[in-house]
Amino acid sequence: MNDLCARRGLVLVRFQQRLINTTLAFREEQRKILEGDHTKTLGDVTTLNLTILEGGVQVNVLPEKFTAFFDIRVPPTVDFEAFEKEISGWCQEAGEGVTYEFVQV
Repeated sequence: MNDLCARRGLVLVRFQQRLINTTLAFREEQRKILEGDHTKTLGDVTTLNLTILEGGVQVNVLPEKFTAFFDIRVPPTVDFEAFEKEISGWCQEAGEGVTYEFVQV
């Protein structure tokens, strides 16, 4: 039982790392676009920041699941449906059971 839980936790950690790495790579692409064209402002690129990461109950127990919150600001020039497909692809690449939903605040 402990071995199964540990394996499930390790898989979760890999999924978590893959999703975070993918979003950080996207963020870096947007930063390069912004810095590469001095006519652009923050309103011309999509900003993405990991703001909350929740999971686990204590330090020595691998979490069964985790939740990540990203503050994403999409300029009106971006095709939102295409961007949503990109997010869906990130979740599919991260592994089975990784989902997303939009929350407006």
